[in-house]
Amino acid sequence: MNDPNSHIIHYLDLFLSRESEDFDLIFEKIEDEQKSSFRKFLLYLNNLVDDLLDLNSKNGLKFSHIHLPGLSQWRNIVLEFMIIKLYVKTASSQINADTSDLYINHVSSVISKELGSSIRLNTNEGKRDLAKKRAERKKLKRLNWDFKLLQELGFDTRRENYRPKWLFHLLVKDYNFLVDRYSPSAFFIELSNIIGKGKLTFMSYLLINSHKSLNDLDSFDLEEKSILEYIENILLFDCTSRRANQQFNYFNLSRFNREGLSFRNLMIITFDEKPFRLNRLISGLSDVSTRYYERPSGLNFQSYVTFPAELGALLENVPDKQVEVNFVTSDDLIWANFQDLIHDHENLYELISIKMRNIYSLSFSDQLKELIIEDIFLVDKTPIFLSEETKAELFRLNDEDILRIKLALEDVLDIVIQLNISSRIENLMSKTETNIVVPFHALNSRDVIDLLKKQFPNSIFITWKEVTYVTKGDIIVLDYRDSGRFPYSIYPNLFESKFSSTQDPKGMFLAMFFKRNYDHAFFEYNQTLFEKVGQHRIRQEKFNWQALIQQLRLNKPENKIDSYLWDLDNSYNSSGERELVRIKFSSGNPRSFYPSQLFIAKVEGDEHYFPVRADEITDYIVENAISVQPLDELYKDINLFEASDEEEREVYQLKKHYDLTGEEQGHRLWKILLKRKCDAIGSDSVYIQIEKLLSDIGITMIKRSYFENFWVNIRSDSLIPRSKRTFKILCDFLDLPDVYFRIMLKKRASEKLATRVSTIKMNDLLAGLMEKGMFDDATCELAFDETFINKHDLDELWFNIENLSTELRSLVDLLKPNIELVKVVNAKFKAI
Repeated sequence: MNDPNSHIIHYLDLFLSRESEDFDLIFEKIEDEQKSSFRKFLLYLNNLVDDLLDLNSKNGLKFSHIHLPGLSQWRNIVLEFMIIKLYVKTASSQINADTSDLYINHVSSVISKELGSSIRLNTNEGKRDLAKKRAERKKLKRLNWDFKLLQELGFDTRRENYRPKWLFHLLVKDYNFLVDRYSPSAFFIELSNIIGKGKLTFMSYLLINSHKSLNDLDSFDLEEKSILEYIENILLFDCTSRRANQQFNYFNLSRFNREGLSFRNLMIITFDEKPFRLNRLISGLSDVSTRYYERPSGLNFQSYVTFPAELGALLENVPDKQVEVNFVTSDDLIWANFQDLIHDHENLYELISIKMRNIYSLSFSDQLKELIIEDIFLVDKTPIFLSEETKAELFRLNDEDILRIKLALEDVLDIVIQLNISSRIENLMSKTETNIVVPFHALNSRDVIDLLKKQFPNSIFITWKEVTYVTKGDIIVLDYRDSGRFPYSIYPNLFESKFSSTQDPKGMFLAMFFKRNYDHAFFEYNQTLFEKVGQHRIRQEKFNWQALIQQLRLNKPENKIDSYLWDLDNSYNSSGERELVRIKFSSGNPRSFYPSQLFIAKVEGDEHYFPVRADEITDYIVENAISVQPLDELYKDINLFEASDEEEREVYQLKKHYDLTGEEQGHRLWKILLKRKCDAIGSDSVYIQIEKLLSDIGITMIKRSYFENFWVNIRSDSLIPRSKRTFKILCDFLDLPDVYFRIMLKKRASEKLATRVSTIKMNDLLAGLMEKGMFDDATCELAFDETFINKHDLDELWFNIENLSTELRSLVDLLKPNIELVKVVNAKFKAI
């Protein structure tokens, strides 16, 4: 079974086949009129709760978290079910054959007295008063019926055992819903009825609370004992974002246990009212774990997540559609050549970004090709597709390098024209109106749109953000977007955008631009969602999760992913959609940021530093006081890669040794020596020798043309080879000492850090160090595995991998004095 959703749904039927004896009773007591539509889901939730909870455990406090994305609008029926379910489950655990002196006898007499005297109907009263009394009588009759039912089932309701064992902590709106619908009820009592009384007429296993903190509860008594002495289990019902509720965390409850209390279960249920997004799911699970259990290691959570397809099957909804992805194949050698040219100039990354690949894909004709080329290479033209920053970087190159890049791109666009993609797109269209999704930047060019309209005369050209669940007509997507990597994201995207069953969305993309990216992004998305985030004990036991994981791993793409920066692509898309996050601080002027901008943050009352994106700050300020600072401000005035005085002196001696003058010549010494060697023994011989040295350590030699144009060409703007291992081989080959190797790495790192690309890389690295706790604990020295090193490109910087933990600790110690967090007053999206 290759589809993870099919695997889940297959085992879902087995999971539902185990119907408990109490479920029918619980389901019958739910008053929601729509409950019949939710029977399958509630049975699922019933079995899940049974597997998660052990009310008689003697093994200390147990933490569990259930996350239900997409069910926020049905929270009332979930709340009703959980109240009755946990009441019945608790009552079941209290069954005792000795039913003498039942508490129910006392309660029944009180209720009968109330029904017989205090709530008499008087026909002379107004209709409103009569209706109110009838409602009160109905509630009392139901309460009496509930108690008698429990007695018939054999539940032990004796006074000495019938005390609160569950604390339900709720938002005010959920608290009011329960009180309005059920109070008075056998299923719960209200905390407000206990405070100041110390004794109650009615008792229950469940106590509901909406506003009192853990410390407050410890100060309230019930029959001369602290309320907390009765409580064994706590449920937080979708209220984790409130700062006061964070007292109900695993650490505090464990501390109370050590002081003599008996907490057994801390259960949390959360919802997400927004459409499903993997990155938001990860952020939410991380927040819950950090605040209430422990800071997660990577993506290892203690949370049970229900998946969208799983919920759809349980609710028997018509499945949503996703974009049907089609690829047009071609020989990608010419595109690879163009990428090689750009890779040595990181400031020009935008030319091979997802954004620009989407623009290149529109080159259906010579006229469109010419518009793209002019936008990039016409000096006096204000660019529409390319950013002005990148165009300025392009024209800092010498004329020879610019021409080489231009000719290589023209070759790429010629391939696009030859593929005749427009006719393939026409084959996807029906006779009805067609919506074609194109890049935002393409819509900014009237000339491009005019040419596209001639190509597809019966079409409407829109962007991703204009596509809705009810968009009529065909939908053809020409703007490629995958979901990106956590903590960065691109949305809308091909994986998470949903369409109705009446829509028929199709995507047409060039394989040479996008196939490898799509295959890897799709694999990583599923691996992250199912193998990492979705991993749970119950999934292993009930859903044969290991078989699913093994199947996912078999689908891992063989081809290496194109080297592009997900985070930078995300910022290009954000700017293209013309949306920023405007943040107002407690001091200073409001500032606007790209949604993917990373901040260092801290929540009031918590000493943990954590990374947060600009577009996530709004989620924090609803209930928390959060203070932030843009990550790049930590190092903007520091030269992190400055050479030492001793290193500079050694370079000066090298320059004298080789009869060089001038600062630039010193830094280009390796090119000068390489050219001298080529002149002495021939470039063919030098190329073959270096190729052999690189081959011995598993590195492929660059193309011969690149060797001549960039390595041997002293005038070329490239500083050093992109691979640190390659450059080390070159230095050894040219008998250059280690000090030269180190100082050139530092020079490249210093120059790169001034670019937008490397700023994002450094922010990503600092975010990773924050997640590992290195900004919290001055003594924290961690081991960094190969995945961390590769993810953050550390091998390409001057960090010594053998002593990485110490060097990264030094980096954090250097930056921490620059932390100056400012409290956020509000944050909101704005269009520009």
